[in-house]
Amino acid sequence: MKIFLQLCFFLFSVTVFAQEDFNIELVSQIEFNENSNDIWGYVDATGLEYAIVGTRTATRVYSLEDPANPVERAVISGAPSIWRDIKSNGTFLYVTTDQGTDGLTIIDMTLAPETITSRLWQPVMNVNGDDITLETCHNLYIDDSGTCYLAGCNTFDGVILLDITTDPLVPSILGTANLNYSHDVYARGDRLYSSEINIGEISIYDISDKTNPIYINGTETTSDFTHNAWLSDDGNFVFTTDERGNSYVDAYDISDESNLVLVDKFRPIETENNGVVPHNTHYLDGYLVTSWYTDGIVIVDAHEPNNLIKVGSYDTFDGPHGGTNGCWGAYPFLPSGIILASDISTGLYILQPEYKRAAYLEGNVRDISTLLPINMVEVEILGNRMNLENTDPTGFYRSGQVDEGTFMVRFSHPDYLTKTVQAEFVAGEIVQLDVELDGKIPATLSGIAVTQADGSAVPFAHVFAFNEENSFSAQADADGNFSFDLFQGTYTFVSSSWGFLQQIVDLELTADETLTIELERGYQDDFIFDLGWSVSGTAPRGIWELATPVGTDWQGLIANPNTDYDTDQGSDCYVTGNDPGTSVGSDDVDNGNTILESDFMELSSYNEPTFNFALWFFNESGNNAPDDEVVISVNNGTESTDILTISSSASEWNYYEGLTLPSDFTVTDEMKLFVETADAQNTGNLVEAGFDTFLVTDGISSSTTDINDTIEISASPNPFSSTIALDWSGEKGIASLYNIEGKIMASYPVNKGVNNIIVSGNIPSGNYLIKVRTENYTSKTLKLVKI
Repeated sequence: MKIFLQLCFFLFSVTVFAQEDFNIELVSQIEFNENSNDIWGYVDATGLEYAIVGTRTATRVYSLEDPANPVERAVISGAPSIWRDIKSNGTFLYVTTDQGTDGLTIIDMTLAPETITSRLWQPVMNVNGDDITLETCHNLYIDDSGTCYLAGCNTFDGVILLDITTDPLVPSILGTANLNYSHDVYARGDRLYSSEINIGEISIYDISDKTNPIYINGTETTSDFTHNAWLSDDGNFVFTTDERGNSYVDAYDISDESNLVLVDKFRPIETENNGVVPHNTHYLDGYLVTSWYTDGIVIVDAHEPNNLIKVGSYDTFDGPHGGTNGCWGAYPFLPSGIILASDISTGLYILQPEYKRAAYLEGNVRDISTLLPINMVEVEILGNRMNLENTDPTGFYRSGQVDEGTFMVRFSHPDYLTKTVQAEFVAGEIVQLDVELDGKIPATLSGIAVTQADGSAVPFAHVFAFNEENSFSAQADADGNFSFDLFQGTYTFVSSSWGFLQQIVDLELTADETLTIELERGYQDDFIFDLGWSVSGTAPRGIWELATPVGTDWQGLIANPNTDYDTDQGSDCYVTGNDPGTSVGSDDVDNGNTILESDFMELSSYNEPTFNFALWFFNESGNNAPDDEVVISVNNGTESTDILTISSSASEWNYYEGLTLPSDFTVTDEMKLFVETADAQNTGNLVEAGFDTFLVTDGISSSTTDINDTIEISASPNPFSSTIALDWSGEKGIASLYNIEGKIMASYPVNKGVNNIIVSGNIPSGNYLIKVRTENYTSKTLKLVKI
């Protein structure tokens, strides 16, 4: 039951959504037998368009007589390199690499497509008295005057300025800009814009005298790792990317070069906080076309640079979010309007975009009583696409979307009543929407957590209160007492403590009230709270940790889980290493074992302790054939026994139900459960594990098959949306919800009488079966429909 994630999405920073493809259509795709890197376009004298794509060992030229069927015209081999950068001038292409000794590759397209030739240019430069041959450059740019700028070269940290118009095959050096290390360069007229990644700054230089560039001004970009920059058509704004996880495209007003001002920043909300990395952005007729690695291509309307709105996207990458896989480059400048894109692993993409103007919304939010501005009000357009903006300290906000029409706009703040207002959205226009909010009425909830059986206090019980607008946490004192300073409204309270089953209570709070939460003894942990599990082992990394999982990808498979088990409460679980934004193998289990250990369980009163849990185990080849395993064992204080060993790799969660102890194993009040995995046999393999949804039941074995026809079972409403009132006349048992394929989607402890079961919103609509199993019998199966 995903009570946190589904009901309180914007209260939490966990995002489980993927990029939506819209306003960009796939025309064709070509995969290579090696990784790709940068992309550029070219048009010959006849108007024939070309895609020029860099790969690991070559620069590949494709003609686009029919964009649905690109024709490979040339493969210009070069030094093996992860990076290539490509630009064009006249009838020539210029290519740099960041590895090898090629220097500058010059490709002659004069007789294309039939004849395409190339040569290398490797001048010797005198640097501080030493003669050094140009071998590598990270990036190049060619301006409208035919000046070529080489950045990040082995000979020079700054930028080398070349004349390539006098003799395109034999450039001449005009000068050098003795800058900080320039990772990427852009130039127009007498200005050069250098992305100086190591100091995290976009810098502007006067290049009126190309032999003597002069620094004018610069500014740090928002993630301090400036990767590339592109200028607006009017020259008043520069747009930058930072090549770091969770970074933005920044928009700077540079109309006054003495005062560079950040006016907006953008990143896709669907995948934010998942380590997604922007790479290269380009500006075309008021739009930004950005290659965003694992998010693919994103088009942003930048006609209003202080309000950047996403208006199109196409995801070229099917793996998990984050890191530097996926889309390397996107070229939007061909006369036909098609976009050329390169994905590192899946090759060349020919795409047809539809550039749509955004519809803008802005206004002020104030307190209805004082008329003072309200800071940090969340403003959400309730439309078809995710969006969320916040008011600034003056109460002002800007927002917008690509869709036109009438939509509701929700304004929410923890201290104010939520207000929803209608607005009409028109493409290319700004709608002013000012709102006044009523303050919420405070209310205090005092409570106590007690044991259901005898009313005794449950010391230090955890309690979480939430609704769609707020969330609050508390922990009881030694006498089981807790309190919340809330606001009037309806809340769900979740409580848990080690040695008890989780309890959920719904309450409408209209004034100061008290609440008694009765906890039933038992052992259950969905890892909403930290209930005292411990970690040990010899592995230096990839050790167990309690976290919201961040997925990693291995050859199209999910290695580290990208979500917890999807039918329990909360969004956390135990995973083996969870360093966000890293690649597969960077935080998996290595060179040793990692052991997850429960707190003590008093199980001597159980007739037959039965263990249920969700498990993830991924084991694939790294340096050796995969031969690792995950072992679940139980210890009674003096001896241990294994109850489950998994050695087969699976890129998914599996739920294990009804695991029992050997008949001759002594059950005590000092029982512990252990989950151990290791990269310990042939080290160097990929080893990832996850553990979630732990439950101990009494005598509920998967071998129970007898059906008791005298037991009554009913459920209402049916169809249901989220809550089932399950009326059960039998003894204590486990209710399991099955899909039509017979897979258990979720299990819930039930007692005699009416049991309110809340079904996770993550379980899709459809037909299901529910049945209850006890120590002695199984109920008849009941059909349910989830809407």
